[in-house]
Amino acid sequence: MMLAIETSGPVTSLVLWDGRVVGVESFESAQQLARRLVPAISGLLSSRGLALSDLTKVAVGLGPGSFTGLRIGVTTVRALAHGLGLPLVGISSLRVLAEQAWTGAGPPDGARVLAVARSKRGEVYAGCFGPGRELVEPFLLVQEEDLRALVSGLPRPLVLAGRELLVRSAELGRDGGLIIPSSGDADYPDAAMLAALAWRQPAMSLASVTPIYVRRSQAEHARGEGPSPWLPGPVVSS
Repeated sequence: MMLAIETSGPVTSLVLWDGRVVGVESFESAQQLARRLVPAISGLLSSRGLALSDLTKVAVGLGPGSFTGLRIGVTTVRALAHGLGLPLVGISSLRVLAEQAWTGAGPPDGARVLAVARSKRGEVYAGCFGPGRELVEPFLLVQEEDLRALVSGLPRPLVLAGRELLVRSAELGRDGGLIIPSSGDADYPDAAMLAALAWRQPAMSLASVTPIYVRRSQAEHARGEGPSPWLPGPVVSS
């Protein structure tokens, strides 16, 4: 039985998985995540008549996303893996979100997915994934006003993923090559998709499972710069 935890966004989700969803729990991450996460894990297990000793693997979303949420989620899962001697897998939360968009939109062959998640101060994290589900550009920290330029500059067909893109899809210059998933399919990364991706992946070392932080250098921040291969302007790659 695998436990998967996603804490990078505004909604924390937990899933028990054995090739399918066995149990699920979710709550708003802002509601005292540090105090709620471990009791939520215990409650989810006990609701299915299970204990920590029944777990055989754990998985966690690595972000980019909320610094606090990622720190709490990754630390908790690393502690479980270490304490119980369990295999551990970490996957980018934007990769999880991209897979949800592919599944929800049913895009044509050759489509890319642009996945974004909110940061702070009017910025969003962005990741572009190719038809083979690979990250084809570095993760970026992008000003919200640059989203339209980012979308317009990427090859078509292009699937959008992440609530910050979906709620403003009408203003992003919709065209025949821009694909919008059904509502709810790709708003936020979900632990169920994380579990599906992590189920058959090999275990990773504890040291390699760390949050993905994307930020400007102090110099770039002061200049309002941060060149990237995506587009000119105030963005920065990781």
